[in-house]
Amino acid sequence: MICLYHLINVINGGLTQYTNEILETIMNSISFEHEQIVIEALNAIAELFKRVDFNHTLIPTIIEAIINIIRKSPDVMNGCFSALNALLFAAETDIAPYASQIAPIFLEMVHTNENLYPISKLNASESIAQLLKNVPNEMEQYSEESMQLLVEQGTNCEDLSDICTVFSAFSILARSNVPHEMLQIGTEKSVAI
Repeated sequence: MICLYHLINVINGGLTQYTNEILETIMNSISFEHEQIVIEALNAIAELFKRVDFNHTLIPTIIEAIINIIRKSPDVMNGCFSALNALLFAAETDIAPYASQIAPIFLEMVHTNENLYPISKLNASESIAQLLKNVPNEMEQYSEESMQLLVEQGTNCEDLSDICTVFSAFSILARSNVPHEMLQIGTEKSVAI
């Protein structure tokens, strides 16, 4: 998996004709019992989503596989949130049918008060913002809670990584079609930090 990650990273666009085979190999590895193989597979799939276009009809299978292992361990959880975050950025509006399935997972992670999972919280915050940007209609039921959580995360933080997370999420929203009033309220509160 480590070699596959580096192959994707270095060759990136040159792998387009092998994307399905690579994705199948990675998906098979995600189901392994050995935790380090799973973590490396999650890293590889996140890199694949960042570098190479993939068959979007596989989105539900990918989401299901990742959700099934998300609570395996803190390290696997970090990898899962990273992979889901990369999937959201790559899938854009094709993620719409699955927004209601994955939004609660991201909100739950942002809602956690512990700083045990700063990478997962960062990815979850960015993912919420990306969902609001990509599929605002599907996220309507979560939009108020999402904005509130992002603002609370920024205003109640004692950790610089939380502030960076909030600004990262709001920068995604600033490039979106999120209703101006919602973004303005969120921005004002986050700038007040």
